[in-house]
Amino acid sequence: TLERLRGFLRWMQVMDISPQFILYAPEEVERFLRLRSDGVIAIERPFLLFVLGRHSEEGTSAPEELDPFVEVLGDASAEWAVCAFGPREAEIALHAARLGGHARIGFENNDHLPDGSVAQSNADLVHAVRALLEKEGHSLMGPADARALFRRAAKRAPAS
Repeated sequence: TLERLRGFLRWMQVMDISPQFILYAPEEVERFLRLRSDGVIAIERPFLLFVLGRHSEEGTSAPEELDPFVEVLGDASAEWAVCAFGPREAEIALHAARLGGHARIGFENNDHLPDGSVAQSNADLVHAVRALLEKEGHSLMGPADARALFRRAAKRAPAS
């Protein structure tokens, strides 16, 4: 029930646990925003993960698939990232950065480098995305920045 969800999220905040809301379609972003406006999700700046390509027949994704998620989110106060299935993961990460978001990179979703070759490790994938981001002047998070982001994502919204 919604009351159980509300209680669970409160418990997470008391325990200093930062939830990550994983959303697979723009319609799920709409539902998330409704739950937030109804006070069920009372987190000041929640962390959302948009998943691209998971439910496609080919198991792949393209940068433009991110746009409807971001459009539905609008100017809502939230941190967001994308993870993308398939060999265009690096392009999608760059697109997310251009739109003000973050990206989660790794073998869970993709094992191809931007040039089409197979990566030998997660580190290869991360380094390839890092090079693309730095080339465009995007700043990168270190571990302390990431921890701070998730701490902010756990803060309870002020009562209205």
